[in-house]
Amino acid sequence: MRNQILVAPLMAAASVLLCWPYLVSAAQAKKTTLFDVPGTPPGGSYPVTINRSGTIVGPCEIDGNDEGFVRNADGSFTIFAVPGAYSTSVTALNDKGQIAGWYVETNTGPYHGFIRDAEGTMTNFDISGAVDMEVTSINNSGTVVGSYDAPLFVRHGFIRDKKGNITTFDSPNSKDIEPQSVNDAGEIAGGSTGDDGTGYGFVRGVDGTITLFLGPNNSSATAVAIDKSGTATGYYRDDVGFGEHGFLRTRDGSISGFDAPGMAVTEPHAINGKGAVAGDTIAADNSRRGFVRNANGRFRIFKIGQYPNITTSGINEEGTVIGAVVGGDQAHNFVRTK
Repeated sequence: MRNQILVAPLMAAASVLLCWPYLVSAAQAKKTTLFDVPGTPPGGSYPVTINRSGTIVGPCEIDGNDEGFVRNADGSFTIFAVPGAYSTSVTALNDKGQIAGWYVETNTGPYHGFIRDAEGTMTNFDISGAVDMEVTSINNSGTVVGSYDAPLFVRHGFIRDKKGNITTFDSPNSKDIEPQSVNDAGEIAGGSTGDDGTGYGFVRGVDGTITLFLGPNNSSATAVAIDKSGTATGYYRDDVGFGEHGFLRTRDGSISGFDAPGMAVTEPHAINGKGAVAGDTIAADNSRRGFVRNANGRFRIFKIGQYPNITTSGINEEGTVIGAVVGGDQAHNFVRTK
């Protein structure tokens, strides 16, 4: 397989104590559906995002080729690839059904971006001077963000607006910048690496101003998503044990950290418009669980069936969570409705 899609199995682990008040079975008040993309090998697909209508997209492997999939709310599938591409990577989706990602023409490039509308029409685009490219997010106006390497191997950010105009940008006082998410206002969040290797989160305002920030206690941080209110979520590392913790940064710059109760590691991956954060937790026995933290700070930590490990990747406005489960030689995707 050209691009690794398989959800790597994590260390086998014993069950987390079911008497914990924060841990709930997927069967309790929630409906969980496991699914596999037709024609893929075990672990040969991964859901990366879900929109308001319940449409899910992601990359998949079909007959050894890297393609994209769409899982509609009714459970039907569409498989697609950029015409002529050696490898297609699907990474983003908005509520209008527009899909964004990147592709390569050969195993060595060059890299191009693409947008696929709800009817299946493809629009391709390039970043001048880019050695490679990664598309990470598309908002409801069709603005796409991502990052690319130039010949000097410094990571730059880019924005492509709905008219096709491309703006590139760099991080102040650091060498690399990687946008991860754009909201409907055009605010962007992501991560940046300083010259000394320190990881910073950043927010780029609609006026182009970039603000770098550290996590609580001046710890290394990266932002992974930003909601419609301008609140960014992500994770930071402490100096003791180097464990990862979640954070929220509001538009006014206030930062607060959080941890899933009883868990050793907390890794947010997504935030919806209601302020609910979805992510992964790792217990002391190295087993992995999913979590949803609502806007009031209440956690719901969950497992799915007999599978010891979960990775989450998205949450939509309705609170539906997506991700994958791994156990032994089995790997499946899941949809967990509110």
